Amino acid sequence: MKNILHLCVLLYVLPVNANDAISAFLLKAQTEVAPAAFDESTATVNVLGGWLESAQFRFNASVDNKFAFDDHAQAYEIRIKPKAWGQRAAENTLLKLHSNQKNHQYNQQLNIALQKRYIKLVTYLEQRHATHYLLQRIQLLSQEQNLMRSRVSTQQFNAEKFLDITAILQQAKDMADLNISRLQALQKQLQLPLESAENLLRNPDTQWLINIDELHNKLSGMKAMHQSALDIQAAQLKVKMLQAESQLTKAEQQLGINLLSFEYKDSRNDSMGFLLGVNIPLGTRFNRAKNKYQLYGAQAQLRANLASLKQNMHDIQLNINWLSEEQALIHKHITRLEKQLQKEYIQSNSVLMLGLRKDLLEQNKRSIDTRYKAIKLYLRYLALSGQLIQLPLRNWLEQGTPELVANLENE
Repeated sequence: MKNILHLCVLLYVLPVNANDAISAFLLKAQTEVAPAAFDESTATVNVLGGWLESAQFRFNASVDNKFAFDDHAQAYEIRIKPKAWGQRAAENTLLKLHSNQKNHQYNQQLNIALQKRYIKLVTYLEQRHATHYLLQRIQLLSQEQNLMRSRVSTQQFNAEKFLDITAILQQAKDMADLNISRLQALQKQLQLPLESAENLLRNPDTQWLINIDELHNKLSGMKAMHQSALDIQAAQLKVKMLQAESQLTKAEQQLGINLLSFEYKDSRNDSMGFLLGVNIPLGTRFNRAKNKYQLYGAQAQLRANLASLKQNMHDIQLNINWLSEEQALIHKHITRLEKQLQKEYIQSNSVLMLGLRKDLLEQNKRSIDTRYKAIKLYLRYLALSGQLIQLPLRNWLEQGTPELVANLENE
């Protein structure tokens, strides 16, 4: 009893440790992306400079052509070019949009980094599943070979079939060795504990993995995900920036004061002067017309991106629905096989028993393969919708989608 309890604890600890390593592996995506290096204090124009386009101080000293310094003149002038009405607000809007663009670029890079790590993780899980399947197949082939060997002295023995089974078994063993090497190479990349064939057979470790029904329910519950999609956000930012640039150009070209000048002249006859310049919006600059064309193009691109995203998300959900229906049929067949294996006449016939167990193994493989197909589509949906990078970061492969937590003991 004590040994059984120890084995149960071992089987429970191994998946937990593996999940901790998986969380750490996914969190490392953040270290691959440089944070958005943008100072928030520069996202607004300072108070004094916010109202002035430029300011100049001019000094002029002159004497007559006889260099009579008693007859000289000095002039002092201050020139100020104020910003147009609405120009400061448009510039602040542009600065904030540039800040948002920096953050968006960071989010895009993080989304790509996380997506790559999820793909590598799914590759590892598929390799683990393929290796586990081969090891189970070797067990069944070995049992079939032993059964045929026990009938060597009987008329039921078929030498040709025995040689075929022996060759298939050896090929399966060679493939298993190759797959274990691949699996351990992936485990090293992911910094997961290496597993032997014995441990892999004893501990499939797939109970924690999200199933098709759960991911199907998650996607069904995700409504109005288009606004969080990174492609849509990028297109929206471009439209907003062009709108702000258009507003800035409009403000600069509107009717308003564009020059203030105060001059004092120190000479025999002192004098003071004041100059007021007014911008008159006659004519249209080419850059304003160009901005309008760019804005129309950006708005059209936003509509195209939105339509494409909706279609892609619809297609993904449709494919997952098909895979869910396919797996439901596979599970029906698995249930039927399991019921047949419980019948006495099957259990009393070793040949029938092995045949049904081999069929059951293949159906279980089909079921898990179908799950991984759905998981890949599910991850693509999450990446398209921007859900992968939503804080707090989560393990979208695990049932319940828990938060990713760094294992401080391994730091």
